[in-house]
Amino acid sequence: MKLVVAFLALLLVGSAPLLAGGSKPKITLRMHVELNSALPNEQTLQVQLERPPKTITLSKSPEIHEKQVASIAPYPGLSGGVVVILNAQGKRQLDLLTKLNKGKHLCVFVNGRLIFSPIIDAELPNGRILIPGGFTPDEILTLSGVAEKLNKKKK
Repeated sequence: MKLVVAFLALLLVGSAPLLAGGSKPKITLRMHVELNSALPNEQTLQVQLERPPKTITLSKSPEIHEKQVASIAPYPGLSGGVVVILNAQGKRQLDLLTKLNKGKHLCVFVNGRLIFSPIIDAELPNGRILIPGGFTPDEILTLSGVAEKLNKKKK
């Protein structure tokens, strides 16, 4: 039941731009950091991890999202693995998140699907994150195209 509630909450978070009058992204890439604080239930979601099997609390608002991706490329030798390179804003955010949240999970969702949830054990000041799997080839191409379009708009 909690997993269904968490999925529905992620679906709502993913559709927020559409409800606010913006266009829905073709693909969503959202990163959330595990919370320790007790925020009101309407501001959090519960996520069930498989490895290790435990339930963690996340903010409904992602700390990093697809609009902060500068580029994405398949990682050689890892099926479905990618290297995500964040733009300047995403780089600063990832640096700060990893400095302040060592020992907590960083949950990566693609289109509302949890694909990676490592424990933060080091600072990531360069704005690059290796995601070892979970992407389909179509998702990699779509996210790469979204990043390319966003970068062209900024120039």
